[in-house]
Amino acid sequence: MDDNYKNRRLIPVPENQKDFIRTTCQRDFIWWEEAHGIWKMMMNIACGINERFLPCDNEYDFDTTLHLFRTQGNVVNGDKLHDSHKVFGYMQDSLNCLLGEVLQKEYYELAENIKSMMLVLEDIIRHKSHVSDGKSA
Repeated sequence: MDDNYKNRRLIPVPENQKDFIRTTCQRDFIWWEEAHGIWKMMMNIACGINERFLPCDNEYDFDTTLHLFRTQGNVVNGDKLHDSHKVFGYMQDSLNCLLGEVLQKEYYELAENIKSMMLVLEDIIRHKSHVSDGKSA
């Protein structure tokens, strides 16, 4: 499915960088519980916690979780309607902004883990476009 799958890695993140994530990013996407849960998973990955991000033999992993989230379409949550495809894009945008912020702070370990995640998100999008084009992934 993804070109970056075999090159995926997480590096250890110092505590001060983890604290930055805990105090700055944990409350994003709270308006939709499912999206918030996925965002918290991404923030754990940014901090170097596996959360099924690294290649494994299990069927349920980071890629599957994100692919299923992205492709579920319109979801009613309480009295609100959410478009999972758009929210997936918002998450990409948020990661990109976070990457810029951590690079300014010289939090290079966080930056490396965020870049790895962003590559996987791009792979998920390419996989979806290949499937819809009738090409094999």
